[in-house]
Amino acid sequence: MRNLIWLCLILVVPVASAQQALLSEASQYKSTEYKRALDLYEKALEIDPNNIEALTEAGLLQTKIGNRSANKEEKEIYFKKALDHTKKAVMLNPSSCMANYTYGVALGRMGDISGARDRVQNSQIIKNHCEKALEIDPKHAPSWHLLGKLNYRLSNLNVAERAAAAVLFGGLPKGVSTEKAVECYEKAVEYNGDYLLYRLDLAVALIKTKNKGRAIDVLETAIKIPAITEDDDSYLADCKSLLRKLK
Repeated sequence: MRNLIWLCLILVVPVASAQQALLSEASQYKSTEYKRALDLYEKALEIDPNNIEALTEAGLLQTKIGNRSANKEEKEIYFKKALDHTKKAVMLNPSSCMANYTYGVALGRMGDISGARDRVQNSQIIKNHCEKALEIDPKHAPSWHLLGKLNYRLSNLNVAERAAAAVLFGGLPKGVSTEKAVECYEKAVEYNGDYLLYRLDLAVALIKTKNKGRAIDVLETAIKIPAITEDDDSYLADCKSLLRKLK
């Protein structure tokens, strides 16, 4: 019996070590080289398909890569994979902050390429998972940002989306507003002030609420922040462009 236990350990430990090595390497590239990191997370999932870190990080990267694609079919492929990974993560661990957050992101991205009814219908699910993530970790900046984006989008719906909201909810979900979006974005900036997208989205929401002076302050701070992600050059260009328009 003892020999059998040792044999199992000999077989299992190298596999676990290999997976941890993949996860560690992937974490080094997840901000700066999306596709390289995704490949590593997917290799980790080949070893253990139920690894929460690999599922959530792979799902999040798939939303980022898909969002950058100009091809709708490619977007859909990436977003569907992201939804599969993050939904599985939530099912495996409903108490994971990252699982709830990334599932919300994946649903939101699917909504970007879906019809008005689906976008609005998914909004309540996204809200629920955002709030769950923040119950688990009240200082989780990405969840605050996602909740802010949800509030901003819902409070600025087009005609078709407003019609869908009227049918599904009898109007907008309670408490949704651009002012609430500003509050959420400010929380995101408070907990991670180095992420350019949070400041960019905060500035846009401030402009919408006619707070031009505060928006300028936010953008002037943003353009001094060094790039840390693969998307930051684009966000920085948007910040500079918006700032020029405001001055």
